[in-house]
Amino acid sequence: MDEVWFDGAGGNTAKQELYDYPAFYDMIGKLQPKALVAVGGRDIRWIGNEQGTARQNEWAVIPVKKPTDGGKISVAAGEQNATLGSRDSIITAAKSGTANSLHWWPAEADMKLTGGWFAHPNDVPKSASTMLGKYHDTVGRNSVLLLNVPPTTTGKFAPSSVTALQGFTAERQSPSAWTTPLAAASRLPEPPLR
Repeated sequence: MDEVWFDGAGGNTAKQELYDYPAFYDMIGKLQPKALVAVGGRDIRWIGNEQGTARQNEWAVIPVKKPTDGGKISVAAGEQNATLGSRDSIITAAKSGTANSLHWWPAEADMKLTGGWFAHPNDVPKSASTMLGKYHDTVGRNSVLLLNVPPTTTGKFAPSSVTALQGFTAERQSPSAWTTPLAAASRLPEPPLR
């Protein structure tokens, strides 16, 4: 097992379920010591949407609130903060007391190959060019792309999903996919005067 994902949904009952994160971390460390722990863990951070789109500047050093019991850390500025990890957000979090630590927390952007998280008979996968655009919007912005490919009720992937993934691979490996210098069109913010 490579990754343990704590979904932020909070359980599947009518009331909010509270997790004993220190106990989960201990168990994962004993049973799968090389597994990365995502979302509720300290290894991989969720970017805050399920669209496969990272922030324009997706920083890996983030101001966080670390609990004293070794439990779940939280983003000091909130997962949806557009400037998360920027110098200004770190300074603001430190001055306001919402952060008590900086944490190296690489981002992971998740998205669905089809319209839902689970397979349906009439699913239509995203096109290769759409997936390449999402690849630019994640990997090109310092985030890992986690692509959900749902198996069918037979335990196999739908032929249309396999074809879409093969097209995505071909698109990424095509020299023409990399002829536009994307960084040339980007503008870096002016550094503040000192």
